[in-house]
Amino acid sequence: MEIRVCCFVDGSYLDRSLRAACGRADVDLISVARWLADSRPNLRTYYYTAEAKQGPSYSQYEDRERVRKLAETTDYIQVRLGRVRGKAPRMKEKGVDVYLVVDLLTLGYSNAFDAAVILGGDEDYLNAIDTIKRLGKHVEVAGFVSSTSRKMKEVADRFRPLNAGMFGTDIAWLP
Repeated sequence: MEIRVCCFVDGSYLDRSLRAACGRADVDLISVARWLADSRPNLRTYYYTAEAKQGPSYSQYEDRERVRKLAETTDYIQVRLGRVRGKAPRMKEKGVDVYLVVDLLTLGYSNAFDAAVILGGDEDYLNAIDTIKRLGKHVEVAGFVSSTSRKMKEVADRFRPLNAGMFGTDIAWLP
């Protein structure tokens, strides 16, 4: 029996973690989705972010916009945009985690997937993960070891670690 996968990518987590580990964040989401699905049928990849506002670093703004705009035009990647509040350098995303949790629960209850793969390290997802597991679904968490909470690693059926060496080889950068 094939396991149907749905991938949920916390865009802010990915952006921050890539900048810390690799010094850049202009990642190819198609190759991220392919790596997350791990050769299994992928219903869709959801990418959660907020519309970037230009802050103190134009290159960071430009990278985020390139990733988001490419995702918006890619088949089977659905972009969910939250809001940005405040001004640089204290800008905060609002509603992004809620979008991820709502989609995870809605799709889980509608039996759209057998396994959810969450790329993110935020403990705000713990209760939703527990609920999905009680539905008999598998939940995998992917992330950098240093930026994924211990509880997220423990609650997942499988933790899939990312590291800087994977980018440019297993997972591509944007050209």
